[in-house]
Amino acid sequence: EILRNPWWLNIYLDVASPDQQFGSMSELLEAVWLADVTSTTDGEKRATLLDDIATEMTANEQLFVPSSIADRQVDAANGLLACNFLVRETHRLSFRHQTFYEFVVARRFARDEAAFIAHVHDRQDGLFVRPTVLASLVYMRDAARPRYARVLEALITSPDVRLHIRSLVLDFVASQRQPDGPEIAHVLAHLEDPIFGVRVLFAAGGSPHWFRHLRDQEAFRRIMRDPAGAPYAAGVLVAAMETDRESVLQLISQEWLSDPQFDALAARVISAGNWLKEDAIAYAETILARSDHEWLIEDAAETSPAAAIRMLSADLRRRVPDELLRRAAAEDSDAKHEVEQALKSDMRYELLEDLATKHPAEFLQCIWPWFARVCDALAREYSSGYRRIWYLDFDFDDIPDPTIIDAMLTATRTLAESEPSVFKEFVRVNLDTDVLVLQMILAAGVEVIAEAEPDWAIDFILSDSRRLALGFEGNRAAQTARIVGAAYGEVDRARRETVEAAILSFERYPPDDDVDAIERHAKWSRLHRLQILDGIPDASLLGDARRVRDELRTEFPDSENRRSMITSGKVGPRVTAEELPDKSDEEWLSLFDEITDADEERNRYREVDITRSGGVNVQANALAEVAKVHSDRCEAFLSCLRPDAHQKYAAAIIQGIGPVRSASE
Repeated sequence: EILRNPWWLNIYLDVASPDQQFGSMSELLEAVWLADVTSTTDGEKRATLLDDIATEMTANEQLFVPSSIADRQVDAANGLLACNFLVRETHRLSFRHQTFYEFVVARRFARDEAAFIAHVHDRQDGLFVRPTVLASLVYMRDAARPRYARVLEALITSPDVRLHIRSLVLDFVASQRQPDGPEIAHVLAHLEDPIFGVRVLFAAGGSPHWFRHLRDQEAFRRIMRDPAGAPYAAGVLVAAMETDRESVLQLISQEWLSDPQFDALAARVISAGNWLKEDAIAYAETILARSDHEWLIEDAAETSPAAAIRMLSADLRRRVPDELLRRAAAEDSDAKHEVEQALKSDMRYELLEDLATKHPAEFLQCIWPWFARVCDALAREYSSGYRRIWYLDFDFDDIPDPTIIDAMLTATRTLAESEPSVFKEFVRVNLDTDVLVLQMILAAGVEVIAEAEPDWAIDFILSDSRRLALGFEGNRAAQTARIVGAAYGEVDRARRETVEAAILSFERYPPDDDVDAIERHAKWSRLHRLQILDGIPDASLLGDARRVRDELRTEFPDSENRRSMITSGKVGPRVTAEELPDKSDEEWLSLFDEITDADEERNRYREVDITRSGGVNVQANALAEVAKVHSDRCEAFLSCLRPDAHQKYAAAIIQGIGPVRSASE
């Protein structure tokens, strides 16, 4: 550790023999002294000259002396200059490095502790006193421990020693990695001191040995419970995590874990330990479930991915609390929007992908239940098929890519490829979900093994007729077509006939009394059948299915333009400008509570016909038109609107009645 410093490394290379080791800086400097002073023929003269130079520097508080100080010991001076212990600058002499000066002073004071104590008393206002104190304490601790203990007592307890010197000495004592009896006694005696208590803990933070002397001290626990002092205690706990982790975690449990204000400190300490231990993981889960310390997950992932996945689950539960999910499931539009924003929030993409790829089974076991609850709370009923999450559905790829959804897809596909039997059991357990995005994530794994497990893949599709429509807005049959296409050629003729019969009889929409809707839905169902049949290799199709497919291709020659065929129409308001005047104020408010400012990003509602699927912007435009004609009613209605949810409607009324008021004036 000493040799990490270039200066000490340079000294070591100058004096050390091969494989020679030094336990401290004092030992290394003593080797320099032996080589350049003691072992020389004029060693006594050199030592005397160095003492004279150091004494002069200390008296004047300058790191140089006139070269004339060596006039009576020229040979000694030349020898010290030749070995680079001293250097000459014109008419001045100085030590090669300040550490040499401090070492010479420390050696002198180590011979006479009374002189040292007197020097500190006399020069405690000086600039050189602090480095002199530290260098002398280091040397005496290494070379004369009883004398060192007496000096500590004198400097720490004397009322004549100034505060900055006492602080310096106590900091030095507390910084020792292996403290002895007198040092321990001094630190413990100052724990409750309002000035020195946290200082000694700060200095002790680098040594694991201090913890065993502090852990049972009530004063230490009081500092842990004090928000101002707790960060200093944390340093001691961090240092002890490798040597006494059970006691450290016990202290955290007793003093910090019940209070969220200490979560950042508890996280810092816990992260210094072993993530393979259950207690550390459990503590981290508690912290992450209530505080944003996502970095803990990344830290744990390096050594224990299983722990990181559990911690990720706790972090996700914090992002989307149970109470918020309950409100969203109860059709609270503000709560739904908040959950959506959390789902789209910036999570660490690389971390989630890495965990999902390398540990898919653990990832799905921990994260799927939370994810399924979120999707269940967001999903809305649809006229046909599974419940849908509309902001996800308004996407023309197979599945949109919030980070968490990407990770779920990765885990599902990876598990299907690496452990098909485990994946099949996972599908069996979760098969009954009625949310489209969850079915599609399961189907993403089914696609991976559809060719290898064709009968099982066909059973997956046919066990629920709604799975004949697995796909989002751009192609409602995209996933169904890929799974059927991969498995179809691998099953026998009887199974193919069963599949074809299911496809040819499939109706996407329930019966309707509206003649136009019946015709429109029948057309869309035929197009849907074509999308599935197009996914089956031509050579595998049986006669009836091939004939129907060819007929449908003739009916829909532009098969690439399916989106416009299905979603044609203009997005309009839920209640038009013509209909609004006939509604009561209570009905207006109910409508505006359903479609609030929070829905700005979601400009279409997929559970209704496209001409009625507009969001807040479209509905506000309709209200503005009403305000132009019914200005008095709309102006009076302004007082019913809430600033937190209806600002767009208020702006629409003002926009609508503005020209009317100007014209009347």
